[in-house]
Amino acid sequence: MSFRAELNKHLTALPVGEVKKLVSKYNKELDIKPISKLKKAEIIEKIKSKKPMDKQLLAKLTNEARATVEGRKAQKASEKEDAKKKKEEPKKKVIKVKKSKNQPPKAKPDFLDLDKDGDKKEPMKKAAKEAKKSKPKKENLKDKAETPTNYLKFDTKKLKISENKNFMNQEFYNIFYNDNNVRIDGLIPPKKPTYFYLETFMAQEDKTQPRAAKGQANFYLCELLKSLLQIKFLNLKPTSEFKLTAGNISDGHNQSKLNKYYEGLGFKKDGTAYSSGSQDYKQTIASFMKNCEKFKNSNKEPKNKMPSGVHIHLDGKTMKYNSVKEGQASFDKIRSNRAKKPYKKMTLMDGDKILDYSA
Repeated sequence: MSFRAELNKHLTALPVGEVKKLVSKYNKELDIKPISKLKKAEIIEKIKSKKPMDKQLLAKLTNEARATVEGRKAQKASEKEDAKKKKEEPKKKVIKVKKSKNQPPKAKPDFLDLDKDGDKKEPMKKAAKEAKKSKPKKENLKDKAETPTNYLKFDTKKLKISENKNFMNQEFYNIFYNDNNVRIDGLIPPKKPTYFYLETFMAQEDKTQPRAAKGQANFYLCELLKSLLQIKFLNLKPTSEFKLTAGNISDGHNQSKLNKYYEGLGFKKDGTAYSSGSQDYKQTIASFMKNCEKFKNSNKEPKNKMPSGVHIHLDGKTMKYNSVKEGQASFDKIRSNRAKKPYKKMTLMDGDKILDYSA
């Protein structure tokens, strides 16, 4: 089947919203206007009429359309299986207890938690008495502010798996994940022994957008591997190999630094280096996953995070620090220097709010 025929088939299978979303992504080259007002059949017809079409663009459109269709199929199958499991679960029998006529009425539970003790099952009268006696506890705002929280989540809906063939006509599963300007592409062969090959790993897919924060891309990679291990038809196991080639993953890297980085994550050289300097590496998925706790910890909001606009008043002089330009390290340095040097007066302010003060 030709790319054009396959593209037409996949676009027909997709809902109009998905078709518009896909075409909008490549509309600079396609130049189909106005997409918002056109129907699905009209969009497909306009793509058909684009002759000749750039082969690379046609291949990209076809691959993404196929991946979207396969992803929707996999999601529907998963939802169907979950619904089936729920039906198969035995229903719990509800035993109704008849109330005795002579039984006194039960006291109302403290569902409002009047005494703030966390017990909502105790009688409300008792809770009301205890609330009068005890004073409300003050929250330790310092402890609350310094509690780190994970601020990234792995969105399984953005994980796309599709069947594909390489230039040698060998079958494989194409793995694709894209979120927060992070892009991960991988391959998994269906024949045993299976392995995961990391084809593309980018922390800044769109160069016009900010680069992902430190640890974010690695966090997504760990969560991706966890998800792939749970998908039965992929036949991946913790003992399966995780392979990559250091050098073709991202442009502009120093090769020796890149090699040291992957060796620091537990990867071992797989054969000799290529003439270009690129080097194949491998280790088991289970071995790589030992790094995930480290990535998880780096995926936390920093303590004393610098606000967007901070004014530092130091010995009567005012300095302005831009958090985007100067960064978190600069902010931490100011705080540490305050303790080292005997400043007469230093105040850190965000607008009218005083963040730190020393006289």
